[in-house]
Amino acid sequence: MLSYVKTLALFLFVFVSINNSVVIDYVGEFAIKGAFGFFVVTHLDDLYYALMKPKPLVVKAFFLLILTLIVVTFITYFVKGDAIYMEDLIKLSTMRILAFVVIFLYVTYMDREQFIQFLYIFWFSMVVSAIIAIFSQPVEQYTFRKTGGTEDPNEFAAQLLAAIFTSYYLFKQNRSLIFIGGSLALFLFTLLNAGSKSSFLFLGLLLLVIFLLRFKEFMSFLLTPQGLFSFVLLLGIVGGAFFYVSQTTAAKGLAQRAQQTGTLHERLVVWRAGSEMIRDNFFLGVGFAQFPHVSKGYLKEYIPDEALPSHNNLIKIFAETGVFGFIAFVFFIITLFGSRVGEIVRGDYLWIYLASLSTFLMGLTIPSLHHKDYWFFLSMLSFVIYHLQYGEEEAEEDAFIENASIVDIE
Repeated sequence: MLSYVKTLALFLFVFVSINNSVVIDYVGEFAIKGAFGFFVVTHLDDLYYALMKPKPLVVKAFFLLILTLIVVTFITYFVKGDAIYMEDLIKLSTMRILAFVVIFLYVTYMDREQFIQFLYIFWFSMVVSAIIAIFSQPVEQYTFRKTGGTEDPNEFAAQLLAAIFTSYYLFKQNRSLIFIGGSLALFLFTLLNAGSKSSFLFLGLLLLVIFLLRFKEFMSFLLTPQGLFSFVLLLGIVGGAFFYVSQTTAAKGLAQRAQQTGTLHERLVVWRAGSEMIRDNFFLGVGFAQFPHVSKGYLKEYIPDEALPSHNNLIKIFAETGVFGFIAFVFFIITLFGSRVGEIVRGDYLWIYLASLSTFLMGLTIPSLHHKDYWFFLSMLSFVIYHLQYGEEEAEEDAFIENASIVDIE
């Protein structure tokens, strides 16, 4: 019975993290906090045992990052308390950091069965989000762009990239052509509707990496009737989706409207503001989660309020937590994507690596550092690293315990 309750808690936590804006609209903001609280209460034992398990370098780097964030946050509170938002700095920062820790620990120390279950929950949550996007209206009247269960189409696109690579990893487990065909068709189609230029750029870059790493495997599959059919079907789906999007009223004359809206220009303006913010607050930063509030004072020209966030996680963490937080974050990222790369790219875990990498790359154009889904996706790679390093030892330990139990019974 308890296992079913835990599964329900995990499902709710992941689902509301992916579809947060829709959940808030229809249920209320308390549902976000309630899902998190329900998950923590039902998984306290898992979190406790996770703390007791061995710590690979990536986990140590993560805890160094969290410790740095906590120390810098409280120093900033006492040094700059009159100049920033007190409630945000203490209450929201504490809750967000706690959520990062809970997510990272739980996902890293899942067993393989739990991990597959988690991936299917994420996949289902993204299917729902994609369906929401299909039946929703464009986010603005001057564009065809849509979003799913989350508010921002760029964040939705980042989730879709992770879902595409995760779906292929699950396909390597279930070997269902219906599953992978339907997943890719749905996620690629809605990625086009999201209209994120950076997501197209990073998807193309990562597909090139896959092609170079798996050239022999790709060509062997492509030369089979099944592979050729799958490739032609995929081209047809993508081509059809492009044609559909191009025929929408909003898509026609898009170049002219893009110049009028000036999305890239707005990013450049806020990035310049961020660089000046870093210069003036080099050691401590302006306060955790305070970038959108403080950036107003550094703008050289007007941009809309929705453009005030950093739109770059590296600029964001440097501006908010200073040089110490920035160094700790960069060390964590290098450790995460640099650990056991050789083993990962040779096996099926390559697709999990790419899902996490796509999330990090998208974080260079959207301010996703404080979002739960960002840490879910990065933690997936941490799971891989931990199990490559300690998986065999844990399997041997479990076998020893099982054999000892049999001996005791006899």
